[in-house]
Amino acid sequence: MYSNIVLTGGKSILGKFNLLGKFIEDNNIEHVKNLKSEDVEKWIEKVKVAFQNSKSDPKKVSVEYSLVHTLKEMNKLANNPDISIIHTNTKEGIISAKLNEYIFRKDFNANVILKGVDFDINDRIKLNKQYGEFMDILVTELQKGNIYNTFFSPTPGYKVMSYLGYVAGSFYGYKMGYLYEEGSVFQEVPPIPIKFDIEESIDYLYLIKEIQESEIKYNSLSKMEQEFIDNHTYFFDTIDGVVVLNAFGLFLFKNILTTEIFISDELKEMWDKLDNDKRKFVKTQIFELIRKIKLFKSNNNSYKGELMHNKSWEGKRFNKPYLYKSITGNIFRAVWDTDENKLNLYYIWLDHDKYEREYEKIMQKYQDYKCKNLLELI
Repeated sequence: MYSNIVLTGGKSILGKFNLLGKFIEDNNIEHVKNLKSEDVEKWIEKVKVAFQNSKSDPKKVSVEYSLVHTLKEMNKLANNPDISIIHTNTKEGIISAKLNEYIFRKDFNANVILKGVDFDINDRIKLNKQYGEFMDILVTELQKGNIYNTFFSPTPGYKVMSYLGYVAGSFYGYKMGYLYEEGSVFQEVPPIPIKFDIEESIDYLYLIKEIQESEIKYNSLSKMEQEFIDNHTYFFDTIDGVVVLNAFGLFLFKNILTTEIFISDELKEMWDKLDNDKRKFVKTQIFELIRKIKLFKSNNNSYKGELMHNKSWEGKRFNKPYLYKSITGNIFRAVWDTDENKLNLYYIWLDHDKYEREYEKIMQKYQDYKCKNLLELI
C-alpha cells in the first residue's frame, strides 16, 4: 500500500475538456489567464463546486487525480495518504496545485503538501541551479517514505521535471508510476541503476566547490582542471565561457559539499599523522559513508549491515554510536552517528587486527561523547 505519494504538478486540471473547463464555459467565469493575483483565492473558492462529483468522472479532473484515483481502484492507496505536489510558481501552476490539493483532501482524506519551484528560462546559469533545487526538493519528499510505501510520478508538468525527476528518484531506488490515459493503463517503471564513484572526483572537490560558489571561467583553469571538466560533462556545463555544475552535478555533490563533519580529539590526532595517500583513502571512505547514509533513508534495508554493523553483534550490543564496516576490500571501520547535515566521526580503523582488539572498548568510550572538531576535507 502506498502511503507517501509524490507528484509533479501540471495544469491539466485547467483543460477546457475537463470538469473545470466545462464549468467555466457554462457559467461564463473569467479564465485563469485573465486573473489578477489578488483575485486568485476568490476565484478558486468560486470554482470548487465544479468538483462536487469528481469521483464519478475521475478521468475528467486532472492527470494528478487520475493517478491517485487509479491507485485507489487497484487497492494500492493507503487510508489518509500523504501527498506532495511539486509545482511551478507560475499563476497557472499555483492555481492547479491548490485545486488538486482541495480535491485530494475531499476525496481521499489526504494530507497534502505543496512545494513551489521556479524555472527562469531566461538565465541559463540560474536555471541550472533551479533544476538542482527541484531534484533536491523531490528527494526530500520521496524520503518522507521509503521505496516500498512511496508512489512517485513526475509525469504531470514540464517534460524536464519528468526527466530530472526520474533520474533523482532512480538514484535513490524509487520506481516511477505512469498512467497511459487513453487506455487508463497503469505502469510502473523500475529505477535505472546509477553508480557514482566519488574516488574519481576526490582530487577536484575543491574545484567543484569553487564552481558552485563563484563564477569560474573555463580559460582560467589549469590544463588538468580543464581535462577533468571535459571528461565529466555529465556533471558540468560551460555557459558563455563560465563553468557551472549542471542539475545532475548539483544534485550529486550537494550532500558532500554541505555535510559538516565533526571528529573527536582522538581522531584529530590520528588524522594529523596520516600521509597523503591514506588521507585520500579516508576522504573517499567518508564521502561514501555520507552517500550510503542518504540512501539508507530511502530504503532501511539497504546498507544496514555496513552502516550499523554493531547491530549484528552477538552478546553485548551498542545502539549508538554506530559502527560502519566498508566492503571496499581495504580495511576501513568507523564509529559514527549523524544529525541532519552533521556527521560525527569518533574513531576509525585501517588495520583489522587493531580493530578486533579495540572495537568494544572504543564503542563503549564514545557512547555519550560530543565531537567539537570540524574536519575540512575540501
